[in-house]
Amino acid sequence: MSIITVVGNLTADPDQLRYAGETPVLNANLAENNRVKVNGQWQDGEPTFYRLNIWRQNAVNAAETLRKGLEVIVVGTQKTTAWTDREGQKRTNLEIDVDYIGPSLRFQTAQVAKVQKGQAQQGGGFGGGQAQQSGWGAQQPAADPWGGAAAGGGSWDTPGSSEPPF
Repeated sequence: MSIITVVGNLTADPDQLRYAGETPVLNANLAENNRVKVNGQWQDGEPTFYRLNIWRQNAVNAAETLRKGLEVIVVGTQKTTAWTDREGQKRTNLEIDVDYIGPSLRFQTAQVAKVQKGQAQQGGGFGGGQAQQSGWGAQQPAADPWGGAAAGGGSWDTPGSSEPPF
């Protein structure tokens, strides 16, 4: 097993969040498509498909945010499982036990909300979701200078304001 970093697109919405005992787990499929230059033209190379195994709070956060087609960056432990299909053909699956997962900002934008223990998420995530509320949600502490509008009543996005919100 080895630690790898992969950038690719989710091929489908993640599976339903489920629990192994009390531990949340989420599975998703990722396609990594390398570009190759052929006769001076860039073309899609042969894709590599990975099954992502996402655990604990990472799984809860990913279930709220990951959707089909999103380009994500994944860091985790790669493992290979071999099996035989119904026709007797040997098959191999590439899997990644995910340590970190997040959006690639190359062709998309993200809205990030900090998660706090003791609050559950509802909605939100990257890709244009709503602000998170109760449970593991994203309520920022009042003293957090990065958590919202400036204490002085203005913010960078206030017309005519050139002062940072801290």
